[in-house]
Amino acid sequence: MFNCPQCSYETETLNEGYCENCREENQRNLDLHNSCFDRWEKLTSFQKEQEIKLGGYCGNSRRS
Repeated sequence: MFNCPQCSYETETLNEGYCENCREENQRNLDLHNSCFDRWEKLTSFQKEQEIKLGGYCGNSRRS
């Protein structure tokens, strides 16, 4: 048995160094980060300024 270094739960196997739930969560977070970065790179300077002014960014928005 192993203890996951992220959640400390005991697991029979580690996947990429983590329990399956933590590995899946980490992968989802990485995928979200990558898609946000790709989206940001496609924005014009004006669009980036607007995103900053409105406080919106991938995964979070203060826009109503």
